[in-house]
Amino acid sequence: MSTMRKSIVREILLYKYRYGMSLLLFGICLMSLLLLRNDLAPGGLSLGDMNAAAHSAGLTLTQLHTSPIVDLPYHLIQKTSLHFLGITEFAVILPSIMFAIVTGATFLFMVYRWFQLNVALITGLIFITSATFLSIGRSGEPTIMTTFWLSILLLAATNVLHPEGKTRIWLLIAILILPLSLYTPLMIYPLIATGIAALLHPHVRFALRSIKPVVFIVASLYIATALIPLIMSCSVDPTQITTLLGLPSQPLTIQVVLDNARLVGGSLFNLWDVAIGIIPQPLLGAASLIIVLLGFLKTVEDRFSARAYMLLIWSGLMIPLIIVNPDKLLIFLIPIYLYLAIGIETLIREWYRLFPANPYARLTGLIPLVILLGGIMYSNAVQYFGGHFFGTQTTVYSQALRQTTALITSPAYKNKPLTVIVKPEETTFFNLLSKQYSNIIVASQAPSPVRTTTIIHDGAVIPTDYRPPIMIVPSHRTNEHQVVLRIFTP
Repeated sequence: MSTMRKSIVREILLYKYRYGMSLLLFGICLMSLLLLRNDLAPGGLSLGDMNAAAHSAGLTLTQLHTSPIVDLPYHLIQKTSLHFLGITEFAVILPSIMFAIVTGATFLFMVYRWFQLNVALITGLIFITSATFLSIGRSGEPTIMTTFWLSILLLAATNVLHPEGKTRIWLLIAILILPLSLYTPLMIYPLIATGIAALLHPHVRFALRSIKPVVFIVASLYIATALIPLIMSCSVDPTQITTLLGLPSQPLTIQVVLDNARLVGGSLFNLWDVAIGIIPQPLLGAASLIIVLLGFLKTVEDRFSARAYMLLIWSGLMIPLIIVNPDKLLIFLIPIYLYLAIGIETLIREWYRLFPANPYARLTGLIPLVILLGGIMYSNAVQYFGGHFFGTQTTVYSQALRQTTALITSPAYKNKPLTVIVKPEETTFFNLLSKQYSNIIVASQAPSPVRTTTIIHDGAVIPTDYRPPIMIVPSHRTNEHQVVLRIFTP
């Protein structure tokens, strides 16, 4: 009777469906957070987004060897997006959203291969709700690529080393994406760290020796072929090598190293100075940081496992690198969240160890843990959306493209010749708009005298002989009074 009652209770609570429902919840959260209100958060395009889109649109497949080729896979996807969707904010950020969706899913399954599913789900939800992940996933710049490559390469490597019947597929995936990842700055270093771990750990060496020599030969030929455009482009413009390797652009002095260390430390430990950007500050909240430190200590304790080998070697290689390049801190994002997963696993295991045979005590102890982890997820999302809704980032993200497109496609101005005045650094990007709409001319200086209806973006220079504007387009945010466009007529 007792067994029957327990079975009925489990059925009522959907116990056996808990992981399936959790995976569904994870997918809904991932899609919603990346697609929800992109018009408000970040609420426009940054100059970096515009420059990335202008570079992508200008790529010519027949001249890749003479073009800047850093982050080429991202720019090719962005070029396709702009071609089919036109010059819009969504077309600019769509590649990052696509890569972020794949990153979130591969990160979840990669953590699942390292830990139990409950730990993977908790870590995955914290990861996809973090302000950092949302910032790079809703941006028009290729900052998502480092996290994307690392998550999928780690998943492929884990499935090759610990196969479950699909070793060949994952080995093929690893070989296909390995050379493509080298187009992203600093990606060579995680591959070096993985190679060092492979040489030092006996299980990894055994797994690699089981791969047939013909596979190594074919893989080497493919990798060499895929890297030809990169090699040719770097031979034309050697400065790209500096970018890809993360070499400092200025001499490294003690003062520079100390300043960079303070920047990195501020991004990690400055918990009282919240800021939203490509690298939000702080990178982690107080609770997450404590769990990460717990996970790091546990990793040092278990340093002889393959997992610990790779993480510690990775950390030892990455920490000096990000001190030299503090703007590349995101390359350490995946290891940070793996330490977080180890910390979460340790918390759950230690609590279960206190009450090995008392299910009620176990359940009672999980309640505050669920509240803690749920609070972390909620505060992560609030940091991102709240920072954009109520922060002071109005000069960072421009709404000019959205408002200009709405104006020039309106019935009143659809067929009229228009002159669009933008900041000099935005001219290249807005010239793409002039190719899409033949009735507009883009310039960085306002004409005098006025001969056509003129749209002047906020921040562009307005000559003193201009008459008062006939229309002012304000920001769409209710808590701002920022002017986006001023419209003048002859």
